[in-house]
Amino acid sequence: PTRFRGRDDGRGTWILFADEAGLAEQLAALLEEQGEHPILVWPVAGAESNGKKGFQLDPGDAADWIRFWQETGAERALPPLRRAVHCWNLDATAPEQTSVSSLEDAQRLGCQSVVHLVQRLAAQPLPGGQGKMLWLVTRGVQNPNREERFEPALAQSPLWGMANVIGLEHPKLWGGIVDLEPTPPRDEAAALLRTLRDAGPESQWAIRGTKRYVPRL
Repeated sequence: PTRFRGRDDGRGTWILFADEAGLAEQLAALLEEQGEHPILVWPVAGAESNGKKGFQLDPGDAADWIRFWQETGAERALPPLRRAVHCWNLDATAPEQTSVSSLEDAQRLGCQSVVHLVQRLAAQPLPGGQGKMLWLVTRGVQNPNREERFEPALAQSPLWGMANVIGLEHPKLWGGIVDLEPTPPRDEAAALLRTLRDAGPESQWAIRGTKRYVPRL
């Protein structure tokens, strides 16, 4: 199993599974300003290369996940792992453009890759006192304001069902799932980071502007 063996000075490693729209990159910039150590991971297939900073990983290849984890752990100076934030779902096709092919791609980027991620995280010892490590991010799945003309992001919706299962099977590992606005506002990364750092006992969130919603009956 991978070990993050750097000195624990209150800072930590954040693994960010990056989206093409740039939210994870904005999050990484904020984390660097705060002295954290973010690592960007991009989804690629086979030998493809996107030329971007960070690691590249085939979402559906279990062997590639093991390779990535071994390479990451080879840097023994890395501080303890604090968060793994999965944003690949944000690249799913918009609801009005959904097709069978786009749903298959969304499954690969979403639930299939999350299964591999959970397996890798579960195989490594949690740092002392650490929890709420795994976070999933979607966009436009929930409708907290009861908008009349709301069209949910169908391709990302299955991840909310999977989130419930992860929370039951890996309660010490599980952090939560956050749904963002259908149209990204300014300062979205800052609002997301606030939730990732200080979620309290809640594990399901919808962020809309300056407001944060949690499920209640």
